[in-house]
Amino acid sequence: MSIQEEKKQVRAQMRQVLARMSADERLQASRAIVEKLRSLEAWWAAPVVLAFLPLPTEVDLRSLLDIALAEGKIVALPRCQPDNDLSFHTVHAGYQTDLCKGPYSLQEPPQDWPSIDPATLPFGSLVLVPALAFTKEGVRLGKGKGYYDRFLTRIPLETFSIGVCFNQQLVDHLPTSGQDMPVRLVVTQR
Repeated sequence: MSIQEEKKQVRAQMRQVLARMSADERLQASRAIVEKLRSLEAWWAAPVVLAFLPLPTEVDLRSLLDIALAEGKIVALPRCQPDNDLSFHTVHAGYQTDLCKGPYSLQEPPQDWPSIDPATLPFGSLVLVPALAFTKEGVRLGKGKGYYDRFLTRIPLETFSIGVCFNQQLVDHLPTSGQDMPVRLVVTQR
């Protein structure tokens, strides 16, 4: 079986795992994940937080984004670009009412909101990364378009990348290829 076929198989399995989680399970786990992220020293030191808005089966970090904004952190959310790349745009308190519908049913900040150059992120910035599956070592399996793999190659080494997922998405091994970019830490509800 090729790496691509293995990835396709794992993606299908993870989608089934996520579909079996109830909305209440996701809500409770998301709350626990937010508290774990807030307890990290890297969170308190981070001047900038690049995050994501959840799809229905993903970890919901919206309360964490509100906390970050209240703490004076710069918060940015991704936009999917036509070249299969991500751009991150800063958001402000109350940003939710101004979001646009993007591809893949994602909510995105408007294109004309200020963007952040990933190569110039300040020391200690955080990137919160979604995926369908992670290993404890930070190997990740995204949805197959490579958006985050390409983005993670452009951030400075001192930027802290954190995979965010439910404990049910942790696996012992994932098929990888040369373009797959790991994260430095994975946070789940456990």
